[in-house]
Amino acid sequence: MILAPWMNSFAIFSHSFSYHMLFTIITAVLVGASLGSFAHATGLRLHRGISVFTASRCDHCLTPLTWVMNIPLFGWIYHRGRCRYCHIPIPKMTLYSEIIMAILTAFIITCFAWPVSGFLIMTITLLWIIMISDADAMLIDLRVIGLMGITGIAMLVLTADDLAIYIGLSGMVIPAVTIYGLSYCYLMMRGQKGFGHADPWLMAVIGLWSGAIGGIMIFVFAAWIGVIYGFLMRFFFQQTIIILPFGVLLGISFITYIIAGWLWMLMSHTAY
Repeated sequence: MILAPWMNSFAIFSHSFSYHMLFTIITAVLVGASLGSFAHATGLRLHRGISVFTASRCDHCLTPLTWVMNIPLFGWIYHRGRCRYCHIPIPKMTLYSEIIMAILTAFIITCFAWPVSGFLIMTITLLWIIMISDADAMLIDLRVIGLMGITGIAMLVLTADDLAIYIGLSGMVIPAVTIYGLSYCYLMMRGQKGFGHADPWLMAVIGLWSGAIGGIMIFVFAAWIGVIYGFLMRFFFQQTIIILPFGVLLGISFITYIIAGWLWMLMSHTAY
């Protein structure tokens, strides 16, 4: 089974326009932007040893940010992407995180039914924290992976039947063992690990959502993203990429799997 059972069981394919639906989408965008802002800040703070509950401040002048500057999307645009005090540019990735999470949250809310949509939003938020941390310092906090595992298990227990639970559990084991086995083989041949120590664990919690076959597909697609990225960097910028944050590649692949899976089911649903 390529697509996990929850995708077919909880997917939504048709909507009739209503003010309630419009309100839901607007709310999802605002909530998603807030989650994106939180995930971005948390991903940077965890590996720097900064408390998640510390007030936001400029990374350059360390001045605490006002509530206006903390408003997702609006704060960055209103201040034209610069700190109000020292005028140093704020990384654009902050804005991109808010926009991407806003879009993903709206997509999930409108395309999947409750409660799977709620669990999936929590999982994607945690995944974004991992991706930001891995992209910034190639470090993944195992505590965040553990929280992802809890949301995935809760989804299976509360929404799935026996077969779906079996598929989810097999997805937790088989793709993770595959990564670990490949990393061990690489270690034997080259004397160094092919993947980070947290990558198999991340693959395991992603596998809870995708199942074994879907997990293998996500892993393979992530590897190909890395190959293509390395080729493009070499071809256009003459840069040789030796190490890539594989957690980022897995995250992109998993999000693509969800979106592509829903679109595939939509086309099949429309055909009939």
